[in-house]
Amino acid sequence: MVIRKPVPFIASEDERRNARDELQDKNIDMVALTQLIGQKLLFQGKPEEAVPAALQCLKFTADAYGLASVELVSPYLILAESSIGLGRLCQAEAYLAQAQWTMLKTQHECSNAIRSQLHRKLGLLYAAKGDYEAALESLAKDIFYASCEYGTDHIRTAGGYFQMAEVFYAIHQRSDQPIAPPKDKIPVADSLYARVVDIWCAHLAGIVRSLTCRPVVPEGIGAVVAEITQEKLETLDDAQKAEAEKMLYAIEKYRHQRLVENQGASICHGLGKPDPKVRLLLALSMLNFVLDRRSK
Repeated sequence: MVIRKPVPFIASEDERRNARDELQDKNIDMVALTQLIGQKLLFQGKPEEAVPAALQCLKFTADAYGLASVELVSPYLILAESSIGLGRLCQAEAYLAQAQWTMLKTQHECSNAIRSQLHRKLGLLYAAKGDYEAALESLAKDIFYASCEYGTDHIRTAGGYFQMAEVFYAIHQRSDQPIAPPKDKIPVADSLYARVVDIWCAHLAGIVRSLTCRPVVPEGIGAVVAEITQEKLETLDDAQKAEAEKMLYAIEKYRHQRLVENQGASICHGLGKPDPKVRLLLALSMLNFVLDRRSK
């Protein structure tokens, strides 16, 4: 896709309009692409590499939607999270302030999804600063807005549960944290991590089912008609694949650490409830199947 090329002389008004529409479509496509790449790199733990993608996303968004559009919030949030990952907290605050100002100017256009992402990034910033109480408050708002937009058991809501569990575990590890006794936080973290696993298990099971089960085609229907009427297969985009990997393998590491802390004793789970370790292994096996890593 060629974005930058000499602008030819166009005499016709219709041709100029078509050229503008074509450029607008290209800008919108590039917004989606650069945003996807930036999010994927963040989930892969590559904040420095995510910065150029986010800056390009910001440029294409401004070109496509203008400098006063709500669409500018997403690249600002990617830049903020990249700065947090690089330890540049003051810079992250500046990007988040810009995102909040943009949202303030476009309140009537702000979806719950955007509000959710803003509060998630604020939660990450507060957690990086060690202000866990403020982090939990922001993440609670993140989960609320994500639940309003997608539902409580959606993979886009799972990120809020995961980050909240990370904060509770960080509180447990910091024995001098004054807001609550550290020992009370581990069951909460366990519960939140288990919920993340359950959400991804359910979502991945649907994808695996769609990949492995062939739909029944009634007799007398041709192959072309069957292909047209067949439902579109569920899948994950690149950012969602990276997010699932990040969360599930982080939870696996957490479970291992808990076993080490408990000197090999198993983590308790309620009578009649599935073992969280088995549930996690099932989620990981389905994820690797979806990622075409059959050996794992």
